[in-house]
Amino acid sequence: REIEDRETEIARLASEKSAIEGRAEQLAAELAAAREESMRERRAAEEARVEVAKLTLRLEGVPRLEADLTKTRETLEAERMARVAAEQAAAVAAARLEERGRGI
Repeated sequence: REIEDRETEIARLASEKSAIEGRAEQLAAELAAAREESMRERRAAEEARVEVAKLTLRLEGVPRLEADLTKTRETLEAERMARVAAEQAAAVAAARLEERGRGI
């Protein structure tokens, strides 16, 4: 009877050991998956930080671009005014030339 009890106990312990080993394997797989997910999240966070840095640098350049745009608009307006003045002067000169041609 004692041998049977020991064999039953051994079988129970073997079954328990097998279940514990299975659970340990499952936990190891879950741990590996969690580590991989953590690494992916770290990489994504680093990529986001790099992108934020790039965008920050681009934003820092906006005031300079706005100043360049303002200067270009001012130059364009000055050139437009000079063109209008030149066209008016040319029209006046052409009119005077035409009057002289009639007077001769």
